[in-house]
Amino acid sequence: MTFRVGQKVVCVNDMFDHPSWQFVPNRPVAGQVYTIRQITEFNFTSEPNAAAVYLGELVNPIHSWRYNGHRECPFAVERFRPLVSRTTDISALKALLVPGAKIRETA
Repeated sequence: MTFRVGQKVVCVNDMFDHPSWQFVPNRPVAGQVYTIRQITEFNFTSEPNAAAVYLGELVNPIHSWRYNGHRECPFAVERFRPLVSRTTDISALKALLVPGAKIRETA
């Protein structure tokens, strides 16, 4: 899945059970929408050099990480999915409100 800076994403995994997460006070919440402010790599304990994102709505303090130096902790991209905005055409439903209107059928 490809992500880009400025893209809206939805958190799909907010389970933070590793002890190192105690240093990250602001974490995403499942179902909430966020904006990607930066894309980077991070050495998570479960996956080295993993793609990760910083979120515009969540800023955390700089911390000294064992394999990542002094920096804010990003979040693995696997925790998110792109926000899908759908435009719905409700003209057929509006036509049902008009008495005696003919409804056009589609195959």
